[in-house]
Amino acid sequence: MPAPRKYDEETQARAVRMYADRLAEGDLSQLQARRDVGELLGINPSTLRNWIRRDLGEAATPPRDETLEAENARLRRENARLLRASEILKTAWHASGSRPPSPAPGSGAAARPTPGVPGWSALPDGRCRHRLGPSSAADTTR
Repeated sequence: MPAPRKYDEETQARAVRMYADRLAEGDLSQLQARRDVGELLGINPSTLRNWIRRDLGEAATPPRDETLEAENARLRRENARLLRASEILKTAWHASGSRPPSPAPGSGAAARPTPGVPGWSALPDGRCRHRLGPSSAADTTR
């Protein structure tokens, strides 16, 4: 159950009109106009900003145009497309025989062996070893 409304629709509309009038008068910034109207009516300027955005059609959360089922179907299609693209990239990477890209610095991702990725294994000290090929004896460590 949503929280009870503190301000009725008429008060909200009046506050938005007062804000528009203040801006039309001249030398005030948008923030200052919101502060002035908020001070006069006892309304937080952030709340007033939300009402103004709603009236201008710039609400923070856009209205839902699709049902939950339609959104799920869309997301499933997108997920399938991304999985196919990922498989294509993995295949190309394996065919090239190169090392996978290192994680971006500061991303928080550690360079660890990836289970299920052929060619990678862990050394006892936690480093990774990449086998260059099935018959290659040369290993590179990092």
